[in-house]
Amino acid sequence: MGDRRQMKLNELCENPADKTEDSDEIICPTCGKNDFGSEHGLKIHHTTVHDDRSLTLEERVEFECDRCGSTEQLPPDEAERRRFCSDSCKNEWQSEAYADEGGPGWDGGKATAVCSYCGTTEERFPSHINEVNFCSDSCESNWKSENIVGENHPNYSQVPVECAWCDTELSRPRWRVKKFEHQFCSGKDCKGNYYSANPSELHEKDRVTVTCSWCGDSKEVIPAQATRSEHHFCDRECKGEWWSANVSGESHPNWKDGYEPYYGPNYPRKRRETRERDGYQCVLCGLADGASKLIYGRELSVHHVTRINDFGNQADANTLENLITLCIPCHQRIFN
Repeated sequence: MGDRRQMKLNELCENPADKTEDSDEIICPTCGKNDFGSEHGLKIHHTTVHDDRSLTLEERVEFECDRCGSTEQLPPDEAERRRFCSDSCKNEWQSEAYADEGGPGWDGGKATAVCSYCGTTEERFPSHINEVNFCSDSCESNWKSENIVGENHPNYSQVPVECAWCDTELSRPRWRVKKFEHQFCSGKDCKGNYYSANPSELHEKDRVTVTCSWCGDSKEVIPAQATRSEHHFCDRECKGEWWSANVSGESHPNWKDGYEPYYGPNYPRKRRETRERDGYQCVLCGLADGASKLIYGRELSVHHVTRINDFGNQADANTLENLITLCIPCHQRIFN
């Protein structure tokens, strides 16, 4: 369709419209514009600018629907191509023309299909009848539960084996037999009884000797445990003692430069109000907050005149009367 339309446009562009005998110009009959290169350009102008399709409709032909007989004006190529005025007319015509023996896919009509599980019969098209048929999903599920199980299942891969303890005949997946040397009955004590009678098989892996990182005693472990960690311990007590001595303070992986003392929930607000009241200067030497950051690398401190430990409630110590702003040296001299 796209190629056909492009060919039509190329034809219109390459073949300008015929000029009148009296004039070489193509003139718009409405506004008198005369700079058109072809009749096609005039039609586009007349339709878009003047909202008048009269020049375009001059080339239209009458089209009649094969179904309902309605008529309408269409371009010649579209009128030649179409047969129906709408999809509904087309569907109704096909329903009548292609029904039963008139259809191209006619294969003798419906036939009787019997449900393979319950025996119910129903009429179906031949294309819907298979070797095994069902009247409902429940019948299909019940039939498959009875007929596509065990060796009849397409994915069946079980192999016969014997329980290593009681010699009962079993059926196990091929991958399981390949992975495990011994197979046991499910839901029984065969596995526990077997390894209780043969403990050497359960612990037959080679052992290596490691040294406790706390007390220095030696112990034997499997190779996987020996390579799992750099440090080994006799028991939980040795591990706890070693951790307390070696993984604490700055040695702990979560260490974040110690801790900040807690002065109560209202301290941040009272600290901010105290610094603002004192003009962001040390009340003893007058050092400004900006100078403190440049010289000592930190802002001015807020000091409790009466120690916070002398109060039963921390919030009671954070009053403006009990707080003053000090620089680092002045704060240290007060403590000393």
